[in-house]
Amino acid sequence: MKKILITAAALSILSIGQSFAEGVDNIKPHAHDTHQCKFIEFGKIQDCQVYSVDNMPQDIKTSTSSVEIINLKDANNDQKVTLNELLDDHTGITTQDLGSAGMTSSIRIRGWSRVGLTLDGVKIDNPSYGYADLTHFSNNDLERIEIVKGPQGSIHGESTHGGLISLTTKRGHGRPKINYEQKIGTYATFQEHASFSGGNNSADYYIGISRLDTNGGMITTSDSKSRRDDYSNFTVSANLGKRLFDNTVELRNTFRYIEAKKNVGISENYFAGTTVFDPNARSQNTQIINTTTFSHKPFNSYDYNLKVGYVGFENYFEDFVDSYGVDFSNNNNRSRNDRLIASTQHNLRYKDIETFSFGYTLEHNNFNQNSFGDGLFAYNDRFSRSYTTGHVFFNNKINIKDTLIIKAGTGIEDSQWGTYGTPNVSGALVLPTPLLEDSYTKLRSSYGYSVNYPTPFQFGGVFFGTPAGNPDLRPEKCSGWDVGIIQSLFNDKVNYEFAYFDNKFTDLISWSGTTYNNISRAQTSGFENTLKVNFLSGIYGLASHTLTNNNGLNNNDIAGVPRNRFNFKLGYSPKERYNIFVAGSSASSRAYNNDGDRVRGFFKLALGSRVRLFSVDNAHVYLWGRLNNILNDRYEVYKGYKHPGISFLTGLQVKFNLPDFKKKSTPDKV
Repeated sequence: MKKILITAAALSILSIGQSFAEGVDNIKPHAHDTHQCKFIEFGKIQDCQVYSVDNMPQDIKTSTSSVEIINLKDANNDQKVTLNELLDDHTGITTQDLGSAGMTSSIRIRGWSRVGLTLDGVKIDNPSYGYADLTHFSNNDLERIEIVKGPQGSIHGESTHGGLISLTTKRGHGRPKINYEQKIGTYATFQEHASFSGGNNSADYYIGISRLDTNGGMITTSDSKSRRDDYSNFTVSANLGKRLFDNTVELRNTFRYIEAKKNVGISENYFAGTTVFDPNARSQNTQIINTTTFSHKPFNSYDYNLKVGYVGFENYFEDFVDSYGVDFSNNNNRSRNDRLIASTQHNLRYKDIETFSFGYTLEHNNFNQNSFGDGLFAYNDRFSRSYTTGHVFFNNKINIKDTLIIKAGTGIEDSQWGTYGTPNVSGALVLPTPLLEDSYTKLRSSYGYSVNYPTPFQFGGVFFGTPAGNPDLRPEKCSGWDVGIIQSLFNDKVNYEFAYFDNKFTDLISWSGTTYNNISRAQTSGFENTLKVNFLSGIYGLASHTLTNNNGLNNNDIAGVPRNRFNFKLGYSPKERYNIFVAGSSASSRAYNNDGDRVRGFFKLALGSRVRLFSVDNAHVYLWGRLNNILNDRYEVYKGYKHPGISFLTGLQVKFNLPDFKKKSTPDKV
């Protein structure tokens, strides 16, 4: 309650921003502002803008949060197969998986797995897991990824301890286009993607279909062979938008269907502490996500949106008794969660000086799980839980001539676990760099607080016929702050960013032998360094380092968090038609369980290239290739689950712009 009152007081103070700002009208814009990020309505964002911090477009230069952006061009050049691979190369991000494509994985920001996930503005985290999971998401149909670091509970609600990963589905633009891409590679990997898109001032459309089949490549047998590690993924996505009433109203619907199947050829022998070949285990996952958004801007000073969404997960796992000594029963488990979401956000602006936002989100989850086993350990566990949560937020931002930016807000979380305030305060000072044209120095800092609700199993689960959940659990809590400096030189041809962060977690939920209890606390702190250069014709580079100090259960390191992460990339792209790069990533050793047992660090190296072979009228054909894990390091991030060794992918991409039948067709620019 104190946090709510403190934040309410901060908002009251900020409400005088209008009168304060009117007194500084004599301040002139920076001389280094040679380009301005034009405001794009209804979520269509430029590269120099960020959307997810406040759920509205703003220049990333004036953002008070630590943000990284991955756009479509970056994804095309990297040619990563999975979204986890793409995210793992960025500062402050760590992915932990069980070896190969389709195996269970989690994502951490600044050492913590309680990370918010949104697709087109709707939460898509699976509540049955309790951590961020993008195992079955591909890169093919994404226009943009935004990574916001640090607690984001004020606007984005619960389960955003580490930060937020915001995904945006591709939208069509320009003349109708057909795109087809096909990839083949090691371990019988085959991937293809086809899309149809287009758009104009009044409407846009995008429809994409993709599939992935691979044998995996992870060692699963005692004689170092890879067997029963195959994975398949089929995804359909769509994004349809229609604008009305002189483009002051937009209706938009996005849809995604994912069906993934995995043969899990390796299992953990809990008695021996090792992994063994498992020929009978398999899993199947289905996801359906649909979001409908109504956006309206009746005045320049006011806009709002209404959003309704459905997010459905169904997971199935089965494993039968075999001769390898790990299974003592025939097991199957099926879980399903259906989520309904309704939200609204309203934004009021005074000139370019002050923006006040408020909104509300109502979320209902219905979770069911059925587990059955016969044999030595027979069980038949069934349980279902439904719960509803509400989130209201208020946020006020003052921007004085793009020089001083101050933001304060709070969220109020209401659920069966109680009512909690989740405040956030941040600020930035942007100044021209002395003696250097088109350069600026930015100082920024933020503080945030968030909560994380128990998973359905933690508060109501059943294990071998015995209740294992604890209905008296409290939400986990996190408070964190960071401070950073950004130095941009010569219109961002050189960009260096440093950030120090400190996060404290309390009331963490852990298994205590017979049930779950709030018995743990943890802390992560450290710093991030990122250098990006693009100052020579066609040459670009990136180097980053993340140091994460962490302290978890029993004063051991938090499982899955390496102390040091290094990434680099150096590329040459003199023209759109040609690109070549070398990239590397390394991590120090990390704990893989709460007892502090560790796996060694690793270094992986990749080399890739993409070239436009030719263009004929409105058709453009590209050839690309990528060599992964050149050093053939079969490293582990979880004991016993070795990543595939050296591999390659190569493919063709065809882009075809349909003729404009209203006038004589002319070749399109790429």
